[in-house]
Amino acid sequence: DKKHRFYIVSALATTPIDLK
Repeated sequence: DKKHRFYIVSALATTPIDLK
């Protein structure tokens, strides 16, 4: 479960980078 949450956080952090 923690791993799944970490994956979501990673994707969220990548969102701003990709947007920029």
